[in-house]
Amino acid sequence: MGDSDLQPIPTKPVSLGSGEEVEIEVEVAKAVLVEGTLQTEDTLEPLASVRIGLKSRHKSEIEIWLQTTSDASGKYKFYVHPGEYYVSANDIRERVGFMSNFFGLYD
Repeated sequence: MGDSDLQPIPTKPVSLGSGEEVEIEVEVAKAVLVEGTLQTEDTLEPLASVRIGLKSRHKSEIEIWLQTTSDASGKYKFYVHPGEYYVSANDIRERVGFMSNFFGLYD
């Protein structure tokens, strides 16, 4: 399933007066977990406090761009719709020699 399969759900405004109630049905889509651990290449030490970005691979009406930061163990995770995504890392503490780089494609 690619990003083109994700379509916005049409919405209809609801106006309520004081004391009025309305029943609304909400469709919830299944999410998948994208997770990983950042480590140094030479010593395999965990990289904490690194900014991780996740972006949808294909441009569509719904473009997904999420960010998180790796924890003390270098771990990160995102919950997203099934699809194809780029994942990138950028050390916000500006380590010498560490570059922002796309390092994965999840499908």
